Amino acid sequence: MDEILLEAFGCFVLECDELVQKAVDSTLELEDGGGAEAVDALMRALHTIKGNARMFELEAIPAIAHAAESLAARLKREGLRSGRAETNLLLESLDAIKSRVAAVAAGSKEEAARPELLAALESARAPAPAASGLAATTAAPRAASRPTPAAQSAAAQAAPASQPAAAPAAPALRPAVAAHPTAAPRAEARPAAAPPAVDKPAPLEARAEPSSAAAAPSVRPSAAAAGSRALSILLVDDDFLQRRSSQHILAQYGSCAVAAGGDEAVEAVARSLEPGAEPFDLIVVDLVMPGMDGFEVVRSIRSLEMAFALEELSSGAAGVGDLARKDARILVASVLDDPASYMKACFRCGADGYLLKPVEPARLEKELARLGLA
Repeated sequence: MDEILLEAFGCFVLECDELVQKAVDSTLELEDGGGAEAVDALMRALHTIKGNARMFELEAIPAIAHAAESLAARLKREGLRSGRAETNLLLESLDAIKSRVAAVAAGSKEEAARPELLAALESARAPAPAASGLAATTAAPRAASRPTPAAQSAAAQAAPASQPAAAPAAPALRPAVAAHPTAAPRAEARPAAAPPAVDKPAPLEARAEPSSAAAAPSVRPSAAAAGSRALSILLVDDDFLQRRSSQHILAQYGSCAVAAGGDEAVEAVARSLEPGAEPFDLIVVDLVMPGMDGFEVVRSIRSLEMAFALEELSSGAAGVGDLARKDARILVASVLDDPASYMKACFRCGADGYLLKPVEPARLEKELARLGLA
């Protein structure tokens, strides 16, 4: 593993530790009656863990995170409050994730996900019978995030009878992370750009991520080398590791600016549509982000493009026959292989296509060719 990948892996280990703790806190909030904010925070944490682990070709961690995320989605649908059994399953899943990250950080091979844990999560994610309410049991306050022996027993009883009881909680992750040589301090592993001034936003180029040219072999000749027109690209993703990986691939096609959230992306598109500016040819938007999600970002961008076109018409700068629309091609990217999300992105929000993450160079090439950009 080269230096850049080692740095990225160290960043993943540290971030995973933080995300697991956030997920634990959100899980306990849910049992104590937390609302939409708690379940959304839980789902975001699990979603990010899953996506980042897949970047490093891990298997058990994404599988556990995905199953736990599906259980959290059920809680969101059915009342935003978990019972004791659901809480303990979520906490057991988070402990399993922590122990496996710790083992991989220490140089060991990733342990496979326990079938009984995945089966219990699969069973729990199914709709609850009408007679049983998720909020039937109110949890007593707990001083620690680990389930008590009594709680572990309750979780074992909630699982199918053929499944063994839950294993004891795994050791905490922080000591193993601290010992790993790649776990650089957060300030070095994840450089953050200063926020742009309110009266004069900084150009997107100021937010460019550290070069990742050595992170992977080139997937195609650069646009200049191939003799094709270099594209102006905007990548919108709140996750540092996903941004870095996707930016490396997209940079093969031209200049790739990045935005870490929906608001920043909309501001960047608005600046690109102003007279004399270069509009974006391609915008790749992550679906699941805090604040504005990918659907909202796409709708906002399409509204901006329409507003600028109408303004150009009303000002007399162009006649109806001379109006040159500056609409970008927009791809929504997500780890969710979900036909409903595809339909919503492409037919209700105005996106031009849907990519599965992590982005595969061959699939991206095919999409760009379909859109006339490659």
